[in-house]
Amino acid sequence: MPESSSIAFIGRTHPEFLPLLEWCADRKLLREDSIFPSIAAAFTSPAFLKSSSALTVVLQNYPDEFSRDDVNRLIGHQLFGRVLCCQSSWCVSTGRTHDIWPAVSRVTAATSIAVVATSLREISQQIPPLLPMAAPEDVFAKRIIADSGRHHFSCLAACVCADAPLRKVAVAMLGGAGFPVAELAGSSSPIGQFGFVLCDEADVEADDELRRSLQAIRSQSFVVGMTEFPGQARPDWADELVEKTELQLQLSSVLQRFRLWMTDRGR
Repeated sequence: MPESSSIAFIGRTHPEFLPLLEWCADRKLLREDSIFPSIAAAFTSPAFLKSSSALTVVLQNYPDEFSRDDVNRLIGHQLFGRVLCCQSSWCVSTGRTHDIWPAVSRVTAATSIAVVATSLREISQQIPPLLPMAAPEDVFAKRIIADSGRHHFSCLAACVCADAPLRKVAVAMLGGAGFPVAELAGSSSPIGQFGFVLCDEADVEADDELRRSLQAIRSQSFVVGMTEFPGQARPDWADELVEKTELQLQLSSVLQRFRLWMTDRGR
């Protein structure tokens, strides 16, 4: 593991960040001279400017806490390092309204420990990071494979989505997570053979036969809906509901719960 001097922390604390900070403190990764209240403050530190930390963790409490200019300056300074923006639940709309942080930097508070631990392991093994321009599906595949220990799911996954660009991204993510994936057209395709089913909510609501099929397989399959509307209630045919614009972040957490679901059923 890299020395603590190679890690910088930027931002103010928040209750959601306490597990991450405690995890880092237990491993002696927190140092007073490497903690800054803001990005601007970090750039006033000669030590920060000279060091180019291998890992920088930014704690974002709310949307627009950091300006685009500050974020771009930090990303440019750490272009070949790793910058993770750990976002509180107040930032859930960030990906929908604007993309100040690149996909490779964004991480939820709930998954931050796992992502930071993986980053530290890759640094110690001299594994190069993804660049800031990496596509969301590439970031998702890298994180979910690292989190799962390169586990390959024994069950089949299906993606039911008429939206071709969204279906392509979803299939790439599921394939990167270790699933054999089938792309289905809708109610005309049998779905009972699939252990994990990812559906576009708009397609399900427009197809009564597909809706009934999903309701019928709930006891034997894990069904996830994709919606355009944040905060929408989970429909009766789905085990989970994820937002299309937050697919990369939310599907990662859903797959962790799916593993528990599989374990509970002895699969």
